[in-house]
Amino acid sequence: MSSSERTWEQLLEAMCGLGEASLKMRKPGAWYVHQPNVEIKAVTRDNRPIGGEDFDGATPEEAVTKRWGLLTGSPLEYKRGRLLRRVMWNGFMWADIDIDSAESTAPTT
Repeated sequence: MSSSERTWEQLLEAMCGLGEASLKMRKPGAWYVHQPNVEIKAVTRDNRPIGGEDFDGATPEEAVTKRWGLLTGSPLEYKRGRLLRRVMWNGFMWADIDIDSAESTAPTT
């Protein structure tokens, strides 16, 4: 099943595979997915790290969809306790990767 066939609730559930993932509201009409200990390696075209309000959505569904696009398009680092893992979504699950080889092929936005 591709990500376009999954509901936003299923995408949020898959994000929980990295640890805690919760929906939060900055203000009315500005929702985001909060994921402590998940670091995304993508940057903008002007070399600014992506994050914060870049991926706010007007609805919870939009916020989850935007976050999912970022998570599945870039290598991730996340911590669970003292363990640091480097992973990418393989279409089915979060799979461990060699970060050096992934960075050479990862798209930037």
